Amino acid sequence: RKRPAQLAAVPLVQTIAESLFLLDERIRRLQADVQRLSLDHEIYVRADRDRLGQVLVNILSNALDAMTGHAHPRIEISLIETGEGIDVSIRDTGPGLDPKILPRLFEPFFTTKLAGSGLGLGLAISERIMRDFGGAMRAENADGGGAVFILQLKRAEAALSEVALAEAG
Repeated sequence: RKRPAQLAAVPLVQTIAESLFLLDERIRRLQADVQRLSLDHEIYVRADRDRLGQVLVNILSNALDAMTGHAHPRIEISLIETGEGIDVSIRDTGPGLDPKILPRLFEPFFTTKLAGSGLGLGLAISERIMRDFGGAMRAENADGGGAVFILQLKRAEAALSEVALAEAG
């Protein structure tokens, strides 16, 4: 059974690093270049740490899948401070997203992968998790090729407790 999200002040840069660590073997096997841009200081966001990690691993894993067979696979992860929070941008150098599928990308059981390679639930679950945090997720084609996924998160103060975040919710 799914437990309710335990919202807290989550260290974003550290959570990204942990997610990359979980995928380290796949990254090395693919010889992918992972660039962490603008991740030079810790930023705290309002999230459930385990679930945010799940979203990050899913997006990064999909990026690695999309770049299989490409000569120079590259992932760029950057943080953009917005008025209300932080956007996490994850860009790959794969083939990009077919404009025809963009409207269906977050539908449960929708997949472009071959049979047996996935259920088509990862993006639907990830999008739902982001909404549970009070954030959002979107996908688009990057200028110059590849796909980019943007996770919109609300900023949190490191000192906030889970109780204070729940009350502020």
